[in-house]
Amino acid sequence: RSEGEAELVFNAPGKATVRRKYKGKPGQTLTLPDVVLGPGRVVKGRVVVGPAATPVAGAAVSPTQEGAEYASMSGEEVGVVSGADGTFTLANQDSGTIEVFASHKDYGLAQARVPETGEVLLTFEQPGALEGRCLDARSQPLVGRVAATSTRSGLMSPEDVKPDGTFAFKSLPPGSYQVRFTPEGTPGRS
Repeated sequence: RSEGEAELVFNAPGKATVRRKYKGKPGQTLTLPDVVLGPGRVVKGRVVVGPAATPVAGAAVSPTQEGAEYASMSGEEVGVVSGADGTFTLANQDSGTIEVFASHKDYGLAQARVPETGEVLLTFEQPGALEGRCLDARSQPLVGRVAATSTRSGLMSPEDVKPDGTFAFKSLPPGSYQVRFTPEGTPGRS
């Protein structure tokens, strides 16, 4: 959040969670308007991947992007987790226009606006693969380890290089990656 901006979250059992952003200066006392917690609505939906709409189990689903990303990276539950068939239910949601977010270690982040009626569909892009071969100046295979680091999230995926110099990363979330090779026998290599 920017300096002087805060988001307050109001919730009570059986009522919709209400989020409000406020701006102020450090040390300033704010008089807040009344916040009315009404009955919450239930948001149901499915999480899928690719044009074939294959169900995604284990996606962190949250009414906030930060919650979904935090759950995906930390392994802690924030919001709900999609079932084996990709379905989820978020209870006690605000009756206003909201968006929901899903995050999964293999697929990245998806978001969708919740429709007034019906279910919401969160669709991840089809994951990609990255394959290559490590060769020396004489086109001979090199053995070691490669790491693909996402330029968006900073998450790194290490892989061993096979004796023929080849490596492959499967199921990478869409995005740009930086690939780094570390030769076998390099100090500090585990």
